[in-house]
Amino acid sequence: MDLVYVIGGKGSDRKCLKKMCVYDPKKFEWKELAPMQTARSLFGATIHDGRIFVAAGVTDTGLTTSAEVYSITDNKWAPFEAFPQERSSLSLLSLAGTLYALGGFATLETESGELVPTELNDIWRYNEDEKKWEGVLREIPYATGATFLPVRLNVLRLTKV
Repeated sequence: MDLVYVIGGKGSDRKCLKKMCVYDPKKFEWKELAPMQTARSLFGATIHDGRIFVAAGVTDTGLTTSAEVYSITDNKWAPFEAFPQERSSLSLLSLAGTLYALGGFATLETESGELVPTELNDIWRYNEDEKKWEGVLREIPYATGATFLPVRLNVLRLTKV
C-alpha cells in the first residue's frame, strides 16, 4: 500500500510531538495513528522488516538515545534498543535486511572542557542476534551534511569507469 507517514516534529508552541498520522493519496485522506511513546523531533526513521523504527533525536529536555518501533499491522509502539549516543539528525536506513544508523549531531566536549554541537560521519549497524548497536565505520570521508539513501546496485551491470 502506498502511504505517507508523518511522525513527531514540533507543534506551533515549539514543543515536541508524539503524534503520528498517515496520508492515503488514493483516498485523499489523513488518519491519526497511535502516538509515539516519546515526543521527539530531528530523529532518524525508516521502515525495516515491515515496521517503522525511530531513534535518537531531540526531546523537550534535550538530546536522547531512546528508540522505539511501530507495528503497522497492530498500530502500536514498543521500546527498542537505545542508540549508544545522544544525537539529533540521525539517519536510519534498512538495507539487505539490516538496520543502519548514520551520522547526525552530538554534543561533545572539547579539550578546553566546552560542550559544542559536533557533526558525526559514522556508521552503526544493529545486530539482531545480540540485540545491540555496533560501530561499523568511524568516519565517512566527504559525508558532512550528506543525506543517505539505501540502494542495491548490481556492480556487474555498471558501466566501467
